[in-house]
Amino acid sequence: MEAATQPTDSTVTPEAPEVPPTDAPGEGNGPEGTPAETRDSSRMFEFSRYVHVGPGAEQCEDGENGQCQNPAHFHAWIRLPNQFQASSLREKSEAATARKLRTLRDEESDSRVILDTELEEFARANDRDAMIEQIVNADFLTDHYQAMRDVVEENEDFKTVEDDRERLRALEAKPEEERPEEEFEQLQKHIAAYSDAVNAQRDLIQEPLKTSLQDTPVEELIEQIREQRIQVLGREAGEQAYSQWEWFIGTLKPKSPDKPGMPSERVYGSIDHLMGAAPEIIGALQDAFREIEAAAGRSLQEAANG
Repeated sequence: MEAATQPTDSTVTPEAPEVPPTDAPGEGNGPEGTPAETRDSSRMFEFSRYVHVGPGAEQCEDGENGQCQNPAHFHAWIRLPNQFQASSLREKSEAATARKLRTLRDEESDSRVILDTELEEFARANDRDAMIEQIVNADFLTDHYQAMRDVVEENEDFKTVEDDRERLRALEAKPEEERPEEEFEQLQKHIAAYSDAVNAQRDLIQEPLKTSLQDTPVEELIEQIREQRIQVLGREAGEQAYSQWEWFIGTLKPKSPDKPGMPSERVYGSIDHLMGAAPEIIGALQDAFREIEAAAGRSLQEAANG
């Protein structure tokens, strides 16, 4: 089964972010601080799209009017949750996180047995440096984004690094004989220097913690790694729960354009119905919801920046 998503005119497919976010990693996409909770309700349907899955589904003439009878096609209109729904989703996410944490702290649970077995193998290798790196890099993204901000603030040459990176990408897309070689090489060196500066600054940020762990007994290092993994697995469970319920309430059946209002009938009758959907459909929904969340997040950031 083929998967395809078709954005509305107001939705732009986002590229991977090249600049450090103003908030901590994860904020704006997870159960807390979601765009749906802070976005003006008058723009609630601005970030929406149709999702079409199946052979020829994207070209189906009845894909957006609710009249398609092709059993191999999946058509839906998706939107972000409103403020009330987002609050409910956050509660479900927090409950899923709490359940996962409780399970992982139960030494007899299957999840804890799996985790402990992995850590036993880690401890058997007795590689202190690897253990320390595991602990230090738990906050890798936070440290990396901070390093990016520090480097840009401290070096005037890197103030326009994002524009420089865009220009480099544009030159890379040109045939070799058409690109200005001197500018191309200069940009390559400039971006490489920026990357080196960020990596060096990140190492500097991480150094105090790394130094403090040098004399820590292996058993304590393993305990720290265990707790880190428990927290990560708990957050992942919460994020998964939020996404599942967001897709459930926000995946709606297309309806005839001559009927007033927006689509409102859910595609799935229950969360279990959604969980049993084909992997191609789940993948398409995942990609589409991520994109409209990212678009909403960018809109909020632009509004905040004036």
